[in-house]
Amino acid sequence: LNAVVELARTKVLEKYNPDKNDLYLSTLEIAHIAEDDYFSHLVHHDIDCIIKDIRDNHKTDSTTAPDSSYIDDFKKTFDEVKNFRGSEQEKKHAFSASSWA
Repeated sequence: LNAVVELARTKVLEKYNPDKNDLYLSTLEIAHIAEDDYFSHLVHHDIDCIIKDIRDNHKTDSTTAPDSSYIDDFKKTFDEVKNFRGSEQEKKHAFSASSWA
């Protein structure tokens, strides 16, 4: 693509001999694509598509994540301890006996 743009720019220079500040000539000069940016964008797009496919294919896979999160388990334990009836010492003991102590 860069070769085609450069060819067009050269033809415009030869045929019309435009001013150095000519809009069309400037457009052709900045139309060049930086190869590193182009290929980086392509690879990034491909990786995004692959990751999306993996995520979509494993959404219902029960082996990829636990049914409940650690946050949910902690919140449940915290609520149980908070609502526990008894003295402060008994509450502390109930919490220390949990898996979150």
